[in-house]
Amino acid sequence: MTTTGEYALTLTDDGDELHEAVVVRIDDDETRPIEELLQEDDPSEFATDVAFVFACPGETSEPVAMNIDEPGRYVAVCFIPVGTTPETPPEDFETLGPPHAMQGMVAEFEVS
Repeated sequence: MTTTGEYALTLTDDGDELHEAVVVRIDDDETRPIEELLQEDDPSEFATDVAFVFACPGETSEPVAMNIDEPGRYVAVCFIPVGTTPETPPEDFETLGPPHAMQGMVAEFEVS
């Protein structure tokens, strides 16, 4: 369990593909499991953006301020498609694999 406060969010990408960490706060009235929520098209209907960070293969992102000012349910997730490299043109993203989140790059945590 994590407590509210100011945090620095960084991401180290040790793999061969692009990665991101999107942190959102799940609405208090949302009780579905994260696996079900990941199937939804519009996360803004059940979550609020908190922070975002991105890293290329072999690099560590610059720290990003992350203010977690409310207790509740949070999740960090990577939505970049499997197979995406720095050379992949954005228009090809939809022809690649599922988001990394579907491969397990998702972490739910509770803030008190």
